[in-house]
Amino acid sequence: MANSGRYDGSPHYAIVGGGAFGASTALALKQRLPTSRVTLFKGTQSHTASTDINKIIRSAYTVQDYVPLANKAMQQWKSNPLYSPYFHQTAWIQVRGIGNYQNVHRGQDDKMISAEQHLRLTGSLQSPRIDDEEEFWLNEDIGYVDSALALNAVIEKAIKLGVEVRSQNALGLIIESNGVCRGVRSVDGCTIADETIVAAGAWTPTLLKNSKVNLFQDEAKQKNFFNTTAVGVATLALTNEEFERLQNTPIIVTNKGEVMLSKKHQVLKITSTKTFPVDDLNNLSTIMVNVTQNQTVLDNMFPEFQGRELHTWACPDLLTPLQDPVVDRAPYNMGLHIATGGSYHSYKFLPIIGGMVVDHLQGKIDTLRDGRWKLERSLAKSAIHPSVVPEGCPVPA
Repeated sequence: MANSGRYDGSPHYAIVGGGAFGASTALALKQRLPTSRVTLFKGTQSHTASTDINKIIRSAYTVQDYVPLANKAMQQWKSNPLYSPYFHQTAWIQVRGIGNYQNVHRGQDDKMISAEQHLRLTGSLQSPRIDDEEEFWLNEDIGYVDSALALNAVIEKAIKLGVEVRSQNALGLIIESNGVCRGVRSVDGCTIADETIVAAGAWTPTLLKNSKVNLFQDEAKQKNFFNTTAVGVATLALTNEEFERLQNTPIIVTNKGEVMLSKKHQVLKITSTKTFPVDDLNNLSTIMVNVTQNQTVLDNMFPEFQGRELHTWACPDLLTPLQDPVVDRAPYNMGLHIATGGSYHSYKFLPIIGGMVVDHLQGKIDTLRDGRWKLERSLAKSAIHPSVVPEGCPVPA
């Protein structure tokens, strides 16, 4: 089956990937170009970075380039009725110390609190275990979002505006002999499009390889620019009494991972900064996840739960150099665009990232996008999350 690229003279956009980048772009296209045709290949994956149970929403960033963008997104989470039902402003408490604290993101209104204040704010029964030189710092303008629910709300809104959503995976891109991209191949056949946006997250390198699309002439750079990784996530089911006691606990951030409550699921979610390479995303559900670091974070921050059973899974994401996303044209394939590379911190931009992708499609200039989000980028800048890069992970020259 083949689908025409135009109807009523309007352009047809095909988007591969139903995560934050893809869903946000689909919605933004229909809002800004209501007569355009937009087809979103949502995919069938159940465990992705965007469909996690919750994500931290913050404006605090070590790299100052991101602060205005994060503030803009935060305002949408707080005030836009599409997003605000899923946002919970909880504050966070960071454990800071001397030395290499790469998971620390300072905000301008951070304030130091005592161990007694920490205990009162969290509702924990036991004081956390920290080193003598470590301190607690509170930022009240931070929260979390029910990420899978918010993503689904964006997709449902896009459908109401006329986006065609297909719950299937793209098998490949339609690349003509002259290099022009004409759309997407799926189990239903070929979908012809004027512009194709690959926003497939961790699945992007495989899709590009299967479609024989190169983003760089240098073979090593082509191989090493994207790194498909995953992180072990753990959850602890809470009893009704525990949930009642901890329901107002701030997010706890340490140099090794975070602990955050999910009110929707009545669990504590424990993350880790320890990522690992993934060779085959098809076997993601069978990976034996090592959550030793998650367990240590939980035991230190909430000693009362030491030894409790944890539910675990592997959450994949696509790492890029310096953990900056990519929003750029494929240099050797007209009609093809890349919008991906969340690198474990980009979900928070769900309300605005699609607009930035549409700006790119329309040729508009953006200082951050043009300065850090191009395929060709300087590696002399500061990394966003150096602590999440797996040991031995190659970096393109």
